[in-house]
Amino acid sequence: MNVLISSAGRRVSLVRFFKTEIQKAFPGSKVIASDAKPELSAACREADEFFAVPRVTANGYIDQLLGECIGRYIKLVIPRIDT
Repeated sequence: MNVLISSAGRRVSLVRFFKTEIQKAFPGSKVIASDAKPELSAACREADEFFAVPRVTANGYIDQLLGECIGRYIKLVIPRIDT
């Protein structure tokens, strides 16, 4: 059961929390992070995996996010921006 934290930014403690807790319930699961600039995101560096996405207001954002969720077997999305 992989988990995605979208627009992860600097939420390192959130990533760490999910990494710890998800392993208790679903061993072998991953916490994956996304951000528009993952190379600048501390939370992305802490996640098991990460990927870049366009800004949430960009055309195609939802389609790309959905494609990544399907391709990476992500079952839960934790949105960090509620735009």
